[in-house]
Amino acid sequence: MSDDEIRVAILDHLREMFLTRAGTALTAPDYGIVSVTDIVHSCPDAIEDVLKSIRHSIKTYEPRLVNVSVKHVGGADGRDVNIRFEISGDILNGGRRAPVKFQTMIDAARTVSVT
Repeated sequence: MSDDEIRVAILDHLREMFLTRAGTALTAPDYGIVSVTDIVHSCPDAIEDVLKSIRHSIKTYEPRLVNVSVKHVGGADGRDVNIRFEISGDILNGGRRAPVKFQTMIDAARTVSVT
């Protein structure tokens, strides 16, 4: 597979994972991320919980992505109710590594998107 094909596959998996609430997958209770239902109302306190949850999910369930860094990059500051995170790391493709970045956003309707 090419790096681009692996990137698309990882992106699809991240979308699925981030739309899954941790604790709902019977065979993997820690699969997914914390519930985003209350994040908009409990910011900025919940941001660290989401960061940890994203980091844990990727490290545990997405082995094709290594050297993962998750950063809060904006939102929930009174002017912008959308909460944004940047995920960066390296795609592991055989013996090669290729840098990659993804953007995750949680909007006011608590919808999670990954691009």
